[in-house]
Amino acid sequence: MQGADLTAGQFLILEDAGLLRPDHVDQYRFKLLAWARKLAYLLNEGWTIAEIRAWANGRWHTANPRAWPPQRSQWQPQEVADTPRA
Repeated sequence: MQGADLTAGQFLILEDAGLLRPDHVDQYRFKLLAWARKLAYLLNEGWTIAEIRAWANGRWHTANPRAWPPQRSQWQPQEVADTPRA
């Protein structure tokens, strides 16, 4: 995505993960550029896709969802428990 400091490889990774999606006519909206910049920053800081997904899904449940940059330690993905269900 031009202007987002996002490499073609990062773009494909984020698109495959469902974190960047085109609109209904397969185009990317201009406002998506700011979102792509944030995702590029997180990738460049070493965040995993699982951590980025946890942040993207959970940030609106925090006191300040627009806080930037996020604290990586607060967004570790939850491990799936192997305990049997009752």
